[in-house]
Amino acid sequence: MPRDDEVRAEPAGLYYLNPLPIQELANRWIGKYDRCRVQALADLKKHSRNKPMAESKTPDVIGPKPKFMYVIYIRTTAAKLWQALVDPELTRRFWVETWQDCAWKVGASWKLMIPDGRVGDSGEVLEIEPEKRLVLSWRNEFQPHLKAEGYSRMTYVLETMGEVVKLTVTHDIDLPNSKLIEGVSGGWPMILSSLKSLLETGESLEATRSWPKGM
Repeated sequence: MPRDDEVRAEPAGLYYLNPLPIQELANRWIGKYDRCRVQALADLKKHSRNKPMAESKTPDVIGPKPKFMYVIYIRTTAAKLWQALVDPELTRRFWVETWQDCAWKVGASWKLMIPDGRVGDSGEVLEIEPEKRLVLSWRNEFQPHLKAEGYSRMTYVLETMGEVVKLTVTHDIDLPNSKLIEGVSGGWPMILSSLKSLLETGESLEATRSWPKGM
């Protein structure tokens, strides 16, 4: 059950992690006025008893601990989903050409690498249980005002449910009014939807196949 300070919203269907590319991608696909329609549909969904294939919660950016949560169901296996989340060659295909530099063990450093060689985000592996759970500390590195916010926490939870795997992504930080959480909330859904498309059809979403120009 969601907490009182968490609001359910319909997923935009598309997303990314570095806040600036995330926001740029979100703005590209959801217009200023269309956001109102999306929220209206989300409110309508609350009265439906049909179980959705994917659902998200908008970030509580104003609360004492801003948090973003997104749930998506993917027709795949836990092994294939885990590989897609950590394999550099696969992440490049759905995560705007970025890849992760990590030894994937507790205490290992973690970096999200931008195609031109810059470090987009960095952190450390806090918890890891292959094919089930991954927790990272996470700090933006290439935007000074976001880097100043310090480390956030990102969690993947994978749960096999018959022929699908339920993937829950949570991103939070101990900082009120976090711009980082506001940013990633506009990017995660697109990236995760592209991941879903890649695993189910063999093709990622075109909008997530290349790093945004000028970034």
